[in-house]
Order: sequence, then structure tokens, then C-alpha cells
Amino acid sequence: ITMVEKIQTTIVNTIPLWKSQMVLALGIANSAEAVRAQNAVTNMTNELLRKNAEMLHTSTVEVARESERGIVDIETLKNTNETLIRTFDEVIQIQKEGRQKRAEAEAEMRRMEADRELLLAGVSHDLRTPITRLRLEVELADLPEDSRTAMVSDLEQMENIVNQFLSYARHSHEEQELVNLGEAVQNAMSNARLANDSTVKITSHIAPNVFIVAHPLELSRAVQNLFTNAMRYGRSEDGILRLHITTGLTDNGKNAMLTVGDEGAGLPEDQRERVMRPFERGESARSGVTGTGLGLAIVDRIVRRSSGSVQLDSMDPHGLLVRVCFPAADPAAVKAKEEKRAREQEKLEKKMLKEIQKKQPAAPADPVDEDPKA
Repeated sequence: ITMVEKIQTTIVNTIPLWKSQMVLALGIANSAEAVRAQNAVTNMTNELLRKNAEMLHTSTVEVARESERGIVDIETLKNTNETLIRTFDEVIQIQKEGRQKRAEAEAEMRRMEADRELLLAGVSHDLRTPITRLRLEVELADLPEDSRTAMVSDLEQMENIVNQFLSYARHSHEEQELVNLGEAVQNAMSNARLANDSTVKITSHIAPNVFIVAHPLELSRAVQNLFTNAMRYGRSEDGILRLHITTGLTDNGKNAMLTVGDEGAGLPEDQRERVMRPFERGESARSGVTGTGLGLAIVDRIVRRSSGSVQLDSMDPHGLLVRVCFPAADPAAVKAKEEKRAREQEKLEKKMLKEIQKKQPAAPADPVDEDPKA
């Protein structure tokens, strides 16, 4: 019985002890696991804080650097500025070389034009003397009237050709001036004696107060050449020259227009550009009509010197219409420009006079007589 009691006592006392020890062991194990988990959480939190701080530092520094940097770097601005300056320098150099080459080309063209004018003028002048002598000899020679008339006609044609050469070679070097286009056309009509020719019928509309800037003599020569061209090639089948002449303003007053039209056979469109060149005539003008082919070329040359243009067109229903366009001039503006030029010329002359006076040595002063009693 005693043994049984001991066993029961042992069981009663031991099993609770085991239970409490197991609970205690499990609690200690759980506490250790909790401590390890807490430690891991703490370490992770600290690591996250450090990494976030580093990322915040990095991003803040980058944002500040980019904010201070601006949109364009200074180096980029410097390179861009240097490139632009180099580009401008090269463009200026190219323009300078271009202006120099153009000036050289213009000088060469003026020299060639002067040589051509001198050659034509010399040849024409040398031909006029023998033509005049031949005409005088024909007039005095004992010849049949028909032969004399034919020879005089041939000599007049030769003289007209020479005059055309001179007109083409002649170039006015005087300053252009304000010209009343209507008055210039009326004077040219008077000089050409169109009103006295019974084979010429004129319809004209001359607008007053239409001004251009041109050489008066050259303008008169150009207008008379238009009349001469119409008289040669613009007659109708009945031999009558029906001439239509108008002057006026176009393009809201910006341009001055002169038109000379006839009712002749006209000129085909494919020949109009060619007849504007020197020594060229239309196909229809080669039979039975004499000429040098310089008439319209002289007109075009004179008009272009005044910054104008010449255009050939067709009359309705047939015939040739010549349109001559000039830049219109304002008399007040031209007068103001001339006065300004005169003032500048006067200032230049005064400046040159002062420079000449400065270069001249001063006149020596008269010697002063000394008083012998002094």
C-alpha cells in the first residue's frame, strides 16, 4: 500500500510540475521568438529609415542641382553663341566677297558697254562723212531722175542706219530728273510731225500730271522710236496708220503707263521676245521694209535705265500694242530728295574747302619795325 501511495503521490506532484515546466519552457521559447521578431522589425525599420534618408538626400540634391541648372547649360549657351558668331562672320564674309565680285562684274560690264558704245559711235561717225559726200555728189551728178532718186533713197537708208547705231550707242551720264510723261509724249508727237501726215490718224488720251524720273532727251528718243516703228510696220492694208496713244496711272498710282498701238498686221507671240533684242526684226517686217532692228531695243534700253519695262501685246482685233511702264514719281518727294542732295553736296563742298584751308601754310606775319630809340 505504501508503494502505491508513493507512486500516486509522485504522479500527483510530478505531472503538474511537468506541466508548469513545459508551460514555462514554451513561454520562454515564445518570448525568445518574440524578441527575435521584434529585433528583426527594429532592424528592418532602421534599415528603411537609413535607405529613405539616403534616397531623400539624393533626390533633394538632384532636384536642387537641376533647379539651379536651369533649362540650358552655360556651356551649351557658350557653344551656341560661338557657333552663331562664327556663322554670322562667315555670312558677312560671303556677302562681302559677293559685293566685291558684283562690283567687279558691274565695272567690267560698264567697261565693255563703254567700249561697245565707243566702237559703234566711232564707226557711225566715220560712216557719216562719206555718206554725206556721196549724197552731195549724187545730187550734183548728171543722172536720170529715177536713178538719182533711187540712189538718194539708198543713201538716206544708210544714214538712217548710222543714226540708229548712234542712238543705240549714245548713253546719257547726266542725272535723271522729273519729267511730265504726257508733255513728253505730246512733244515727241510734235517733233515727229504726225499731225501733218495725211496717212496717219491719231487717237490719243493723254492724262495730265503723270510724272516719272528719266532723261528727257532719251525719253523723247524712245517715244519717237515707237512712232517710227508703228509707221514702218503698223499700217493697215489701205496704207493708213491708225495710231492709238494713251498715258495714265496704273496700280493705284504706283506706276505710269504709256501705250502705243496700231491696227497693222501685228506681231506673233513667239516673235515678241526676239524683236526686243538688238538687230532683230519680225519675219513679217523683212519684206519691203527697211530698218536696222534697233528701234525696240533702243526703247527697251532707255526704259530700263529708268527702272521701267516694255511689254508687247496684241490690239483688238489686230495690230501691235506696246506697253511702257515706269515707276510713278511724286513731284514733292522728288523735289525734297533733290533739295536734300543739294544740301549734302553743299556740306561736302564746305568740308572739302575747310580741309584745303587747313593744309595750306599760314601766311607769314609782317615784321615789326623796332624803335631805334628803344
